[in-house]
Amino acid sequence: LGFGDPAGRPVMWMQSSYGFWRLPRAAEADLARRRLRVLVPFRAGWCGSDPVAQECDPFEVAVADLRALMGQLRIASAVVVAPGDDIRIALMLAQAAPDRVQAIFGIASGFPIRTDAQYRRLIPRPARDHRPPWA
Repeated sequence: LGFGDPAGRPVMWMQSSYGFWRLPRAAEADLARRRLRVLVPFRAGWCGSDPVAQECDPFEVAVADLRALMGQLRIASAVVVAPGDDIRIALMLAQAAPDRVQAIFGIASGFPIRTDAQYRRLIPRPARDHRPPWA
């Protein structure tokens, strides 16, 4: 999904498990006026796409998809907006491809998260299901 100025500076707006990927029309118009190109990459399993395979780590798939999308769209680097739990994907992207991430803005994100175990304690899941709640 894209909105704002198609020729503007790129902003990767993470999908979020909250569903905040569409902004009010006035906000979208303001982003265009500020010459920002906002791209919302939908993760596997959303919006009619194929789900992540059970044997794959959904976070790693999301990072690989972001890198592929940025390459396909010829986006050398971008600011990343990460609502909620998507902060983890944004941080993983910055670690995997530091040259691709100019800055990360977390909205309602949990900090500090340094390990996978800390993250998983935030959202209790049945022992047999290790996937995040949106997978």
